Amino acid sequence: MRIIAMIAALTIVSHPAFAEKLSCDALRDRLDAKLQAKGVPVYILEIVPADQPLASPKAASGVTAAKNTTKGKAVGTCDGGTKRLIYTRGD
Repeated sequence: MRIIAMIAALTIVSHPAFAEKLSCDALRDRLDAKLQAKGVPVYILEIVPADQPLASPKAASGVTAAKNTTKGKAVGTCDGGTKRLIYTRGD
């Protein structure tokens, strides 16, 4: 009985390791549908490499973000964590 319980516990613990990698297009489509359902009028969903830094707000000293940064909020990762989906409000 202990062996069965141990096998069941190991199977449950290892389940996330076998999770399917979500493609970026599928994630973007899901979020796009949710935003449209909520009635969000203007927005941008952008796929960027995960290692690309996000722009932080302007510092009190007035220093702006670096040129290689992306504006917006990271709302998900895709392709096994190699890319991020960035949501930016439209104006």
